[in-house]
Amino acid sequence: MRKIMILFLTALMILLVPSCSRSGQIGQVKSLYEEKVCPANEALEWAKSRDAVVFEDGRLTSGEDVWGKFYENAGKGKKCAVLVADYMTLDNVNMSEELYEQEKDNYPVMELYLLEYDGDVFTINIRESDKKDTSETKSFKYLLHFTGDAPSQALYKTYDEYVLVNDPDLTHERIIESMVSSILEMHVEHFTVYRNCID
Repeated sequence: MRKIMILFLTALMILLVPSCSRSGQIGQVKSLYEEKVCPANEALEWAKSRDAVVFEDGRLTSGEDVWGKFYENAGKGKKCAVLVADYMTLDNVNMSEELYEQEKDNYPVMELYLLEYDGDVFTINIRESDKKDTSETKSFKYLLHFTGDAPSQALYKTYDEYVLVNDPDLTHERIIESMVSSILEMHVEHFTVYRNCID
């Protein structure tokens, strides 16, 4: 009887203890964010081997289920966190040769985003994979989801974006206007934490 009870309690503990970062526990995801300091190419492989949401040049390549769980938990008002890895290379097709030569040694680069939700506010910490310290921290009240057709001149057909904002009534069009406008009053505080460009 005692062995059966021990087996039952062990099984119960396994079920109740959430997996490391997939569950989105804030402390565990924060440890993951701080775990590795390395160049972008090495960081890309590391991020794919962890429960991170990984983007390569604007396309989601890993962690869609992890993001889905985070968004679901945040929507229910639960405290949660997620690690996003944004890997970027330099494309010499759409830039001048002079600019490419000037910038090529700065790529590839990977930014890591630690996104935490405390049940009320979203806080994002940003650092480059080869730097130990966070370069920027911002807080927002809302996380909005936008999908739609890309502009005709884009290299992809549709987009799927999650944007941190302080105004829940903002539209995707208004955010784009803010980004391209030179008028300071048009600026809208936001941060695109998830952008998947879909062919």
